Amino acid sequence: MASIRLVLFALLTSFFLACSGGGGGADKIIGKWTVDVDALSEMEEFKKMPEEQRKMALEMAKGMMSSMEFEFTKDTFKVSMMGKSEEGSYTVKSAEGDKVVLSAKGKEGKEEEMTVTAKGDKMVMHMGKDQFPLKRK
Repeated sequence: MASIRLVLFALLTSFFLACSGGGGGADKIIGKWTVDVDALSEMEEFKKMPEEQRKMALEMAKGMMSSMEFEFTKDTFKVSMMGKSEEGSYTVKSAEGDKVVLSAKGKEGKEEEMTVTAKGDKMVMHMGKDQFPLKRK
């Protein structure tokens, strides 16, 4: 009976750490991130564009997104761009390997789910159909 309690304790502890952002890979997202324009150019949406249109779109993305920064702490996030910033909070819904699912809430209280895949200094943030390849700043 004691071994069953030990196993249950270990499972509950793992679940708590994953949900609180302290384990299961969720700590990989903590820090400052910028848009990885080189990785953006490798995305299918850009590859499908005609050459001239792709060049123009990438130049526009570089101009707009070069000042964009995402910052994650253990339970808050901040998105800054062109001197303005938005802040909010998040909770970790699940964390498995490199994949972390977050429930994010901005100042206005709207809750959105985002999935983040982080490997080393690279991260891809998925929000609905949109993807943002990021690199650690």
